[in-house]
Amino acid sequence: MKTIYQLLFILLTLFWGCKQKATPDQQSKTTDNDTEVAVKAPLPAIIKDLGQFAGLDIPDVIAADQMVHFKKINGIGDIETIDYDTYLKLYQLIIKNGSGAELPIFELRESGNTILLVSGNGFAGPIWAKVLVDLSTQKIKKIEFDHRSESEGYGAGISASSFKNQFMDAKLNVKANTYGLAQTGQILVEGMQVVDGISGATTTSRAAIGMVNAGMQKYAEYLMK
Repeated sequence: MKTIYQLLFILLTLFWGCKQKATPDQQSKTTDNDTEVAVKAPLPAIIKDLGQFAGLDIPDVIAADQMVHFKKINGIGDIETIDYDTYLKLYQLIIKNGSGAELPIFELRESGNTILLVSGNGFAGPIWAKVLVDLSTQKIKKIEFDHRSESEGYGAGISASSFKNQFMDAKLNVKANTYGLAQTGQILVEGMQVVDGISGATTTSRAAIGMVNAGMQKYAEYLMK
């Protein structure tokens, strides 16, 4: 009987020792798996699109943090550093509402360029534009307008190259209108660089000009730093 108890004790001791040794390995495996999931987490479409807009290939969320400074101008005008998830939510909120108290900044770490978001309301609903600005020259290098419900052949024309190309290379004025608007031969909005409006879409054209002028002025503290 004593021999049986001794044998059981030895088996229990061996079992417990094996379990204790397995625990760290299991934890390490879990940690490794968690790390692998984090590395391979899909990049949100908006962040990937912004990278492509700036000529960058951002493969994953870790690279995004390495290649971009995510910032915002808060409700009282101060510039804050934020994480990409907060940036994404702020960006989506502005697109949805056509406005926002806080403004997102997508600052490229190496190139000296930044992407700013401006928004407003067109004839049929929210319109917005992402604007690539060279911080050293204070000039717009690229702009892309978008909308939710402007009509084809009219307000949707803000997405056309013939309209957006007119915004290139003007030095931004953060205290007055950088852009003016001409429609059917008349100047409707005074500005340093006059843009020809979209035929049949005066309201949307005016809104697009207004949101770029006002939007850049809202980023004044950031652009002038």
